[in-house]
Amino acid sequence: MCELNTERTNLFLRNEIKLDDHHRLTCAFAAMGLLASPLFLEPIKDFQRHMPRRSPGNPYTPEEIFKNPAYAIYLEYALQRCAGIHLQTIQRNQDGRYVIVGP
Repeated sequence: MCELNTERTNLFLRNEIKLDDHHRLTCAFAAMGLLASPLFLEPIKDFQRHMPRRSPGNPYTPEEIFKNPAYAIYLEYALQRCAGIHLQTIQRNQDGRYVIVGP
């Protein structure tokens, strides 16, 4: 989708994170992380600062949903990738686990 029309895809994803449907939000964050465009960094940070309100019929707010680690990982992934994946490296720590080092 992005290769066909990058500008339209970017606009679509930025609009998706203004909604309160957690399925659509997680998909949008996964796509933003995959594209890893710095253009998404500010909209993602704005989402964190001002999460959408709960719509009628939706029992949970996005803020409640993204406290759940199963959903929070999508937001973290998008932030990490859009913040500058090219500046990060994977290194082995003292415990033998691999960790991401960088901004």
